[in-house]
Amino acid sequence: MRRPMTLPMTTTKGTLTPVDDNLIVKPIGKGQVDPRRNSRVNSGTVVAAGPGTVLNGVRIPMQIPFGALVHYGYPEAEVTIEKVKYHVVREGAVYFYTVHA
Repeated sequence: MRRPMTLPMTTTKGTLTPVDDNLIVKPIGKGQVDPRRNSRVNSGTVVAAGPGTVLNGVRIPMQIPFGALVHYGYPEAEVTIEKVKYHVVREGAVYFYTVHA
């Protein structure tokens, strides 16, 4: 099943559509600190995805599907919509993801 290029998130304030290779992720928990890398590993669920990045004039679609559980480093930004915190994460910052059937 092919998914649409852009997966927006609809709120009472309007529609939030990420651009390029950005994901909107609803974080789960506070993240875990990896002492070996001196960094934080965050987890969350993808609630919206951009259309993908452009390379040499060709759109490269996103690999990470809507609803996937992703594990990533630091987010590009944090946004709060309707009192819920979301992270903006670039697809390249995701270490790995899982999809539940």
